[in-house]
Amino acid sequence: MSQPVDTRYQLINPDTAEVLVPRLQLAATFWTRFRGLQFRRELPPDEGLLIAPCRSVHTHWMRFAIDVMMIDAEGTVLQVRHAVRPWRACAGPRQTRAVLELPAETAVLREGDRVLIVAPNGDAVPKCVQSLSRVINQNSQAAGFS
Repeated sequence: MSQPVDTRYQLINPDTAEVLVPRLQLAATFWTRFRGLQFRRELPPDEGLLIAPCRSVHTHWMRFAIDVMMIDAEGTVLQVRHAVRPWRACAGPRQTRAVLELPAETAVLREGDRVLIVAPNGDAVPKCVQSLSRVINQNSQAAGFS
C-alpha cells in the first residue's frame, strides 16, 4: 500500500520564474530520506523528490532510472547525473546539502543553475530545507514569490 504523496511544493528557477518541478516532494525525516524512491513503480514526469539534508544517494531497491542533481546551501546545482540506473550510488561534492531526484532524462537543470522551493498554497518552507532556503527565501521575496 502506498502512502499519500505530499506535493505541496514546487521547484522553480528564481531568475525566470519557470516551474521546473510542479509537484515536489520533500524527504526530510530519517525515514522519508531512508525510503526515498525505493519500491515505487515509477516517478511521474511532473514530480520530483528533494532529499535534505543529503550528500549522497543510492538506487538500491528501485525499479527505474533517475536523474540526480546535487544542490548546495545557496540553491546552486553543483552536479547533474543523468539516468542513474538501479543498484548504483552517487556522492556529491562536499558542499552538497540536498539532492533532487527526477525521472530519468527529464532533468532540465545544468551545473550552475539556481533553484528555489516555493509553496504555492502559502505554506512555509519546512525546517529541513532552511539552510537551503535561507538565501533562496531572500531570492523569492526579491522575485515576488513570497
